[in-house]
Amino acid sequence: MSVFQLKSAYYHRWVVFLLDLCLCAISVVLSTVLFHYHESLDFILNRINLHAAVILPSTVVFHLLIRPHMGIIRQTALYDLVKLLVVRFLVLLLSVIWVYELHNQGKTDYLYSILVMDFLLSALLLISLRLVVKWLFAIFNQNATPQSSVLIYGVGASGNLTYNALQAKYKVLAFVDDDRSKQGKRFQGKRILSLEQAKKEFIEPGKASLMVWPSMDWA
Repeated sequence: MSVFQLKSAYYHRWVVFLLDLCLCAISVVLSTVLFHYHESLDFILNRINLHAAVILPSTVVFHLLIRPHMGIIRQTALYDLVKLLVVRFLVLLLSVIWVYELHNQGKTDYLYSILVMDFLLSALLLISLRLVVKWLFAIFNQNATPQSSVLIYGVGASGNLTYNALQAKYKVLAFVDDDRSKQGKRFQGKRILSLEQAKKEFIEPGKASLMVWPSMDWA
C-alpha cells in the first residue's frame, strides 16, 4: 500500500467518525422529541441540550477509545457491529451514572428513558449505515469474481482489517497463526491453522496462490 493510499484510508475513517457523531446527535434529538413532542419548541430544545450535554461527550470519548470507525465500512463484519454495540452500551452506562448523580443533586429534568431510547436508536442508525453501505457496495460489485485464493497470516485487529480489505476481490481460505491457543478455532468464519497445516492443506497442493502478512496494525 502506497503512502497516498494509506493516508487516504485514514481520511476515510475520520469521515466515518464524523458521520457516526452526526448520527449520534440525530439520535439524541429524535429520542428527546419522542418523549416531549407534546411540549413547546423551546422546552424541547432545552431538553435536547440537557441530554446532549450528557450523551455526546461520552460518545466522543468512547468512539475515540474503541474506534469502531477504523474498520472498512463497505466490508463490515460481525466484529465491527459488536464493537459498535459495546461503544453504545458504555455510553449508556456512563450516562445513566451521570444522570443518577444529577438526580441526587435535585436535577430531575434528565430522563433515564431518553438515555435508553438513545442507546437503541443510535445503535440502529450506526449499524444500518454500515449494512446499507456494504449492501450497496455488494450490488455494484456483484459481477466481480475473486482473483486469487489467499491465506492471511495473523489473527487480531490487523488480520481483521486485512480480511475486510481482501475479501471483496480475493477468496480468503483460512487464517494462519503460530499461537496454539488460537489454532483450531475460527476467525471471521474462517479456520485458524498452524503454518504446517496450511502448507499441507493449501500451499503444497497449490490451492492458495498467496499468503498475506499484515505489515502494521491499522486499528
